Amino acid sequence: MSFRINEDFTSDLLNENSVKYKKYKGDIEPVIQDQYRKNMLGFISAALTRFSPGSVIANFDVRTTAADPNTISKANAGLATSLPDVYKVDNSSFNIIYNSNTVLSYKPTTIYSGGTMTLECGPPPDSVKMGTIKKVEWKRNGKVITSTGRFTIDTHDLASQKAKLDIRTVIADDKGKYECTLKSDEIYFYQTGQIDIKEAPIIQMKTEINTLCEVEKIHPLECCVQTPYKLMWKGVELTPSKC
Repeated sequence: MSFRINEDFTSDLLNENSVKYKKYKGDIEPVIQDQYRKNMLGFISAALTRFSPGSVIANFDVRTTAADPNTISKANAGLATSLPDVYKVDNSSFNIIYNSNTVLSYKPTTIYSGGTMTLECGPPPDSVKMGTIKKVEWKRNGKVITSTGRFTIDTHDLASQKAKLDIRTVIADDKGKYECTLKSDEIYFYQTGQIDIKEAPIIQMKTEINTLCEVEKIHPLECCVQTPYKLMWKGVELTPSKC
C-alpha cells in the first residue's frame, strides 16, 4: 500500500542510511503499525518498505489474514490524522493493493513457440472483499499489454472476479514476468507469474506417401525425434521399440 506526502522529494529518501530516511521511517512506521493493529481484524504485521518520488510516496506492507476495505479505510484515516503535523498527507492518495500468494495459472503447461497460451488471473480469496471489479491491467516485463494483434484480454468472467489473457502465435519474446491487476473502487488484487517459452520442434515429413497395400504384408512408417520431444500415435506414446 502507499500514500502521498505533499512535499518535494529529495534523493536522501532513497538511502536507508541517511538521517532523513531514518527520521521519516521512525516517525511513520510506528503509526502505521498502531493504526492497523487497532482497526484491522486479523492483523499480523506492518512495515514501511521504501519512499519513492511523486511528491513523497510512502510505501508500506501489511500482513493480515483478511482484507476488508472498510477496516483498511478506517486505519488509513487514522494514519493520516495521527502523523506529526509536519507530514502533510494527501487523504485521497491511499492505494490498497492485495499481493496474491498464488501465481498466475496458465495453459498449456508446456508452451511452445507458434502455439497459443492462456493466462488466468484470480479469483481473490474469500477473505479479500473486492467489491465490483471494473478494470483489468496486464503487463509483461513491466510493459502494459493491450488487447490488440496477437493479444486478447478476456473480461467476460469479471463477475466471478477472474480475467484471462490469450496469446496467439507465441514467440520466444513472449517469455518473462507477467503481472495482472484486478481493480475495484475499494482494492486492487495483484498477481504475477513467470512464463517460459520452448522452441517448437522442426518437423520434416513428406506431405504424401503412396504405397501399394497387399494382404498380410506390413508397410512400416518411419519417424524420429530428438530428445526431449516425444512421439504420440493415436494417443499412445511411442518408444523406439514401438516404432
